[in-house]
Amino acid sequence: MGAAAAVLAGDALLSERTAELWRECVARLDDDDPRQVLADALQAESDPRGELMMLQLMPADPESAPARRARIRELMKQYYRVWLGPLCDIACGASFERGMLTRLELRVPTDRERWREPDYHDKELATLEEVLPISGGWMVEQEVRGECYRAIVEDPRLVSLRRIALGELGPLETSGELQHVVIDGNLAPGCRFVATHPSITSIATTPAGLSEIRLHPWFPRIETLVLATTIRRGLELWGELPTIRHLVIQPGTAYDSCELRTPHDARLELRRDGTARVAGEWMLQPLDLLTVLPAEIRRIEIEDTSERIVDRISRAVAPRGIEVALRGLIGRAGNIRWATPT
Repeated sequence: MGAAAAVLAGDALLSERTAELWRECVARLDDDDPRQVLADALQAESDPRGELMMLQLMPADPESAPARRARIRELMKQYYRVWLGPLCDIACGASFERGMLTRLELRVPTDRERWREPDYHDKELATLEEVLPISGGWMVEQEVRGECYRAIVEDPRLVSLRRIALGELGPLETSGELQHVVIDGNLAPGCRFVATHPSITSIATTPAGLSEIRLHPWFPRIETLVLATTIRRGLELWGELPTIRHLVIQPGTAYDSCELRTPHDARLELRRDGTARVAGEWMLQPLDLLTVLPAEIRRIEIEDTSERIVDRISRAVAPRGIEVALRGLIGRAGNIRWATPT
């Protein structure tokens, strides 16, 4: 029995047929085809998860986007506790993409034993790609926060885990093949971890941390760099990082949060193929930043935003002849937060 099969064995929430399809989705995590089949099967069983999956798999369409967003948020509010089950007790937010749980944002535990509950929904853990550590919680000792975070990221059912924050955790044993890690605070443990895990080709840090990190011999294998800084500062650093294929500039080191949206979460990704990707809320960002993009950028792909922002960006870059394309227009409708991190 493979890892994907093992984590779903005996899950009473799924019929035998849908459990088999779910395992196929876990085995082919980046493939939409098995999810389309699973969405149809779930809808045939009158399972609302099938509708969520179908709505999130639909291609970008400006005309239908508002109705899709509204329906996705309605489904999330109505069913997230059913889908997450006991995970709601240890987290404050979650993100569902393409119909499945991908991100979990942890919170300070009221009962430390809840982190070791055996009845977490296995099928949700099987698709979880990112775990955001406990933020805040100043009344809870760092050792406790780290212990609880480790208990989740080392759970053998997290076979799809790809992104974590290292912090002070030191050595870890995870079931997933990690691709991205956050390195901030004390950089030494994180740098040692990356050095011994060649599957990691993406890191997140601050400009201050970057100064030390780029001196390590493993740095040339890093393809994606997430910098927690202003977009203007990130644009200045792009020319100094010739080995980086993708530079993501955003306010914080987390790839994303589980908030529906915030006014300061604009994200810009520069790619060596001449493409820039824009995501988040740009209503409060000065659009002159986009008019001074590197000369090699000839195309902007917009995702996770609203029609108004698409229009503002399109008009701002029109004088440079930059092509504008849409990657998605349902925003963060699949994100939900039900408690504060603390």
